[in-house]
Amino acid sequence: MPYWNWTEDSSNIPENMAVWNKDCMGGTGDDTDYFVVKTGPFQRWPIVRTEVGPLQQWESPDNKLTRNLGGSGYPLPTSAEVSNASKDITSYDTSPWNNDSKKSYRKALEDVHGRIHLWVGGSMYPMTSPNDPVFFLHHSYVDRIWDRWQINKPDNDDYYPSDGTVTTDGGVIPYQNRSAKIFPWDTEQHPPTLSSVLSNQQMGVAYDPGNHAVTTVETGSGNLEVYWIGSNGSVNCRWYDQKQNWRAPYRIAVPGSASVPGSASVPSGSITAIYHQGQGQRHVWWTRPDSSVGHWVGGYDKAGIWSENTIPSTVKYSSTSGGIAALFIRNIPQMFCIGCDSQVYREYWDGSNWRSEALRPMRWCSTSSGLAVVPNGPADVDVLWIEGDGSVRGQLFHDGGAFDSNTYGNPYEIAGPGSAWGNSIVAVSSVLGGINKIDAWWIGPTESGQRAARPNTQNGYVHWNSSADRQWKGARAINTGGSIRGGMAAVVSSPTSMEVYWIYNGGRYGMTWNASEGWGGTYTLYGPPASTSGGLAASMRTSNEIDVLWIGPDNSVVGTNINYQRGQWPQGNQTRFDALPDVTPFPDYAASTGLPSDGGI
Repeated sequence: MPYWNWTEDSSNIPENMAVWNKDCMGGTGDDTDYFVVKTGPFQRWPIVRTEVGPLQQWESPDNKLTRNLGGSGYPLPTSAEVSNASKDITSYDTSPWNNDSKKSYRKALEDVHGRIHLWVGGSMYPMTSPNDPVFFLHHSYVDRIWDRWQINKPDNDDYYPSDGTVTTDGGVIPYQNRSAKIFPWDTEQHPPTLSSVLSNQQMGVAYDPGNHAVTTVETGSGNLEVYWIGSNGSVNCRWYDQKQNWRAPYRIAVPGSASVPGSASVPSGSITAIYHQGQGQRHVWWTRPDSSVGHWVGGYDKAGIWSENTIPSTVKYSSTSGGIAALFIRNIPQMFCIGCDSQVYREYWDGSNWRSEALRPMRWCSTSSGLAVVPNGPADVDVLWIEGDGSVRGQLFHDGGAFDSNTYGNPYEIAGPGSAWGNSIVAVSSVLGGINKIDAWWIGPTESGQRAARPNTQNGYVHWNSSADRQWKGARAINTGGSIRGGMAAVVSSPTSMEVYWIYNGGRYGMTWNASEGWGGTYTLYGPPASTSGGLAASMRTSNEIDVLWIGPDNSVVGTNINYQRGQWPQGNQTRFDALPDVTPFPDYAASTGLPSDGGI
């Protein structure tokens, strides 16, 4: 939960997105009236007073919600402190199981968690802090950090104190061991235990698993451009010239600071890019922390002069962690994204101005879903997404040439509820035997319908469904034999073959399909590890070269170049391909890994 610009006249983030604005959670209290909150939807919110002693400084005589933002003098946690709690400590807890514990994840997380309560002050200060509705936003984010640590901890099976471990003076401390019954339900016939609530997934709770913070696009003649979101919210580019190799990286959108967020949303931002060979024009779109969409255009004019500019966004309600995709329809650049209201939005050029609209039939997307758009004819586009219940769905969008006469096909189901996780979805379209065909992939549980009960390591399969003439064959799983999370990418490598790539436990897998032999075996992509929550991108640089790039856990942007021979499985023939192999010379260009430490608490 980023605590930015809490003042009522926030100038860096639009009113409707500033956490402490009157249109969101309301601001600080009135210091002339016991710090009672008098702005926003919770002004004069009734509270339950703490029953400890006389009236306390955080209470009002008439039992109304109070806040004193920053008044306690305690600073907010820094991103580095959150990172230390999330990544650098490997033991959940250590003796003596209190504030004197050393190298204790429990203590480190409690420290950063508690300072939020102190900084907000007022009703968030005492044990009755759930009186303030912001309590639930704060604890949801703390729980997300806990969930991320569980996923990335070295030991997947035994991270919480075993039964009988937490003791004092020879006796077991109540409520602190794995089999301990949870108060106040410990008197019930079948009380919950600590073990039964350790995994968010077992309780049906899932957090955004990562980002789509890297994208790549080929620009002809063996050239390639890579764009990525920086851990500081910047948007960066580096391009590969076949004659001169990698050029120096440069920035197309500004980074953030401790008080002002960057241009791009971190840690769960998305970015997409397209290139028009005939026009020589590049378009890059990305999600922003204020729920608008960033848009950059670069290219050469008719005189051969390079120009670039950032265009004011016309989309105002995009999800900061949802998917974003773009393509050309009738040579017109168009962007699609998921909105905060679970609808799909489109931005397009109408011949003289940029405009945007909600594609209202497409309104049930998960706001942290990936988004895939694939052409299905000269003016037809299929939009695919994951819904909140884990189903995979799609719908046809038709642009008839007049921008006010769009039509839609019937929504269709590709896979039922419980089939998919988070934001993992990718699709490609091709023509096979004269028939338009769409292939969609996503990451899902090992058994259909078991998403909520998946183990904490998120073991799963790549799932696949294919259509021809809009007849979907039914979802099928590809058993990869490993834990899978993170990004996905796919390319059509020839008229009769395609490649799909995904991340698993820091590694990268690929698989090939062709019309004559079907699926080949999986193969490991050459190169350094991938961030398990980072993005993945792929493109065909030449007719027989595929570039796959990913974000490393050290904030690098790395990948492999595959020398692809049509009709053969591309095992071997790989060359390391680094867009930003070592961030040391370019620290300001470090990529967002998708870990929550990127965004602070």
